[in-house]
Amino acid sequence: MVRACLLILILSAAASADPRDTVYDFVLALERGDGYTMETLFSQSLDAQLQAAYGQLQEMCGQQPELARSVVGRMLPMVSVSDIPGMSFGGFLSLLLLQVDASGFDLSSVEREQVGMDGRNATATIIWASGDTLSFQMVWEGGRWRITGSSPLGDIFQGVCR
Repeated sequence: MVRACLLILILSAAASADPRDTVYDFVLALERGDGYTMETLFSQSLDAQLQAAYGQLQEMCGQQPELARSVVGRMLPMVSVSDIPGMSFGGFLSLLLLQVDASGFDLSSVEREQVGMDGRNATATIIWASGDTLSFQMVWEGGRWRITGSSPLGDIFQGVCR
């Protein structure tokens, strides 16, 4: 009996999960400059890729401080190279997000949503009345939809992942 109830709870949670929820969580984290929450939305592979790039930036700060100064200065002019080695990725991401103009991502003016699913993969797109779109590729992982890629992520991380 208990096992059957647990199975029903697990299946209903999976059935109610929607890739659009992850997109909305992403936009809310972007609006708040909340890198810690955004980081939880990434797939394991994307998180590993971003963590590795951030680790390289941290190493650069110790080994090539002049080069690191120019890289960090372009992304986060208010952050010192000496701050980076002790900063978590979530904290760094929060500072990066504060540099992003999120005014065009008002969730109350979303006009349409589209979701395409293929097994454990999905693409979710939200479209604003202005015609602007935000689209994400996702994978079902760890009991929820997680982001594997998106053009806004490329824009946010362009200085880190080079």
